[in-house]
Amino acid sequence: TKYSKVFRLVDKAKYIVFFTGAGISTAADIPDYRGDKGLDKAPLNIAQMGVSERDLDCKMPTAAHRAITLLLEHHPRFKFVVTSNHDGLHQKSGTPWERTANVFGTAYIEECLECRARYTRRVITPALHRVCDDSGCGGKLKKTGV
Repeated sequence: TKYSKVFRLVDKAKYIVFFTGAGISTAADIPDYRGDKGLDKAPLNIAQMGVSERDLDCKMPTAAHRAITLLLEHHPRFKFVVTSNHDGLHQKSGTPWERTANVFGTAYIEECLECRARYTRRVITPALHRVCDDSGCGGKLKKTGV
C-alpha cells in the first residue's frame, strides 16, 4: 500500500524534511488556489485573493501543523519545514522560525530595506510608514511575504 511505502521510506531515512503548501491550511479556512473551492474557480479579484492579512491573525493551526511540530520536538530525525505558505500557522503551532524556511516569505517578518535587519512580529502590522526598529537606521520596513 501507499502507507507501507511511506513507512519504509521514513524508517530508512537519516533525516526528514517536511514540505508543505496551501493544502495544510485549508482546514484552518484559508483557501488554496487549485482545490475544489480554490481561488481559481471564481473570477479573479486581486483584492479578495486568499485571506486578507488582518484575518490571518485570527486563524489557528490545524491538526497537521501541530503533528509536524510534535514530530520535530520529539523525534530527532525530523529536522525542518519548508513551506510555500505565508500564514504563520507553523509558528503558531510551535515550530520555531529557525526550523522553517518560508519560500515566499511571511506576513509576520519585516525586513529593513536599508540595513537588512529582520523583525519577527506576533501580529501582522500595517505597512504604512513603518521604519526600522534601530533608531540609528530609520530605513523603511517591508514584509517578507509575497
